[in-house]
Amino acid sequence: EPGLVHTVCTGQGACMPVTFEAAVYEGHGRLSVTGMEGSLDPLVLAITFLKAHAARLGIAGDLLMRRDVHLHAEGMAPHAEQFGAAIVVAVLSALQGMPVPQGTVVLGDVGLSGRWMLPDDGGRLEAMAHHFGGRQVLAPVIPHTKDAHPPRIFEATDRLFGRRRDVAPCIGF
Repeated sequence: EPGLVHTVCTGQGACMPVTFEAAVYEGHGRLSVTGMEGSLDPLVLAITFLKAHAARLGIAGDLLMRRDVHLHAEGMAPHAEQFGAAIVVAVLSALQGMPVPQGTVVLGDVGLSGRWMLPDDGGRLEAMAHHFGGRQVLAPVIPHTKDAHPPRIFEATDRLFGRRRDVAPCIGF
C-alpha cells in the first residue's frame, strides 16, 4: 500500500518498532499529524526536505503546495528519535502511488541537504529492525574514509522506487 513505511526508532532508552502511514490528497500544502507526541521537528524537517528537493526526488513542480499530507504514526513513544528518513519515504511513496516493498524497514534521519544519518548506536537499530521482521533494511552505509562523501538519501529513494538501478547501493540488505 503506498504511503506505508516501517522503522525502528530510539526513545526513552529503548528501540521501538513504528509504522508511518502517509495520505496525500487535494489541498493547499497543509500538514496534519496523528499518533505522535513530543517534538514534531523531525516531521517538519522531512517535509521541508521534500519541498526543497522535489525535482530531484521526482515530485512534479508545486505538487506539495497543491496537496495536503496527513501522517499517522503507530507505536510512537514520546521523545522518539531517528525517524526522519521513514517520513520522507512514506510521503514520497504516497505522492508517487508506489508502495514500499513489503518487509522493508527504513532507518535514520535526513538533513535539509539530503544527508542521511544514523545515531552512534545505529548498529543496534539495524539489529532491532531485523528482529522486528525487516527483511530489507534501508540504512546509510557510513563511508570508511574521511574523504568519502557522507551518505545521502537520494540514491536510496531512486533505487527503492525504481527510477535508477545503476546507482551504487547505499542501502543495506
